[in-house]
Amino acid sequence: MALETVTRGESFLEVADLLGALEVSGTADSGSSTTLVSTLLVHPNDDDLNDYQLYIYDGTGQGQKRNIDDFTASADRVTVVAGATLDSTSKFAILKPGWDADRIIRGINAAIRSVRSLHRLREDNTHLVVNDMLSHYGPGDGAMEGWDNGASSAPNGYTLFGTGAAVARESTIIHGSDRSHLYSAKLTSNGSAEAGLRFSVPDYTRWADKSFSVKCWVYANTSTRVYLRMLDGTTTTTSDAITTINAWQEVTISTTAVASAPSKLDFELYITSGGAVIAYFDDHIVISESETIREYEIPANIVEIGDVMVESDITGQYLEVLANTRQAQMWRVGGSDATPRLVINDGTARVPNTGRFMPREDTLIPRGIVALVNGRHLRLVSMSAPAVTTSDDDNLPINPNFVKYYAASEVASSQFGDDSPELARKLGFWKGEAQQAKAELNFGRMASGRVVRSN
Repeated sequence: MALETVTRGESFLEVADLLGALEVSGTADSGSSTTLVSTLLVHPNDDDLNDYQLYIYDGTGQGQKRNIDDFTASADRVTVVAGATLDSTSKFAILKPGWDADRIIRGINAAIRSVRSLHRLREDNTHLVVNDMLSHYGPGDGAMEGWDNGASSAPNGYTLFGTGAAVARESTIIHGSDRSHLYSAKLTSNGSAEAGLRFSVPDYTRWADKSFSVKCWVYANTSTRVYLRMLDGTTTTTSDAITTINAWQEVTISTTAVASAPSKLDFELYITSGGAVIAYFDDHIVISESETIREYEIPANIVEIGDVMVESDITGQYLEVLANTRQAQMWRVGGSDATPRLVINDGTARVPNTGRFMPREDTLIPRGIVALVNGRHLRLVSMSAPAVTTSDDDNLPINPNFVKYYAASEVASSQFGDDSPELARKLGFWKGEAQQAKAELNFGRMASGRVVRSN
């Protein structure tokens, strides 16, 4: 059964309501930097909501909490401490006096942390790509799945540039149908300046005179303005621009050599100046054509690897396994404890047969793999520890019922203790519900797994 999709913001409302902390919630009709207006604020008297706390869990102002200084009943308006300009996208919760949004969020994250040392979630991660620079320097960069700095910051490994440019994590317009593929990167230019996302290779001098090819899927509302670029400080190589609008198109830079003495090595997803453009980027890969890349940084959420599989000629189908047997160790875990790496052994294009290595033929039962083909995905059949949420639009990584009841008992215990018989009864019920939900979590280890990192 698939995990119910609940965001941290939605869980916040559930926990606050369970605690009796939630006065009212909904979406603003309008607002300003110091006000929020909503017809849901039906309290009859002025000042009824004074000293309550306003928390924005989605839309403009997300993540901000503000004290309510004044309530005007006739205008359905609260006046708050200055912050972001609230508008009709701002989803809010008003907490009763004595309650604090940060405490509830800490309770939600405490629920996730409570099972990190025990819980391992089965996951088929497909963000690594054979011979891809982005997978080598940071897993999932080009797949646009890593957003450690939040949904309104650049994806992992990239830097946003361009005056007035904006980037956002996009979950509706995405390329690919793999179940682990959830996001693309939405880039918006301001119309009078260029805009882009830049991936900078740290040890660029290593790649002097080496050749690369670049691909990315692009979906944009304007043709002829969106490109891929490769810059080495001497030469800027630019792809052809997209030719279609409002549809996914693969854009490429064919095999291109880096300068003999590069001063940098940057790969950019780029919008030219000359009018506002919205473009979505997904499945960005940078293939090393001159040197075989055998090491890939393992995604941070993976704690154990069972099998490594390779995508077939048909996108999304994984038919080949990099098997580890007594005769042939096709992969291993290398690197450091802080940055473990998947290391593909040199013999992966050979298959053990009758005591010697031979190229695989169709009649042989593969113990290894046909070949590693540039640009194909690697699938890590693995276990992961649930990641603590960093934003209200992050999906909860574990059973949302467990999170709700655990967080409620955690917050209530820390705020009030359990001296009250009524509160003690509620705490007992919530802890019981949490334990029942916890039983549905997937514990244990893979039968033949290799531990990558501790929790």
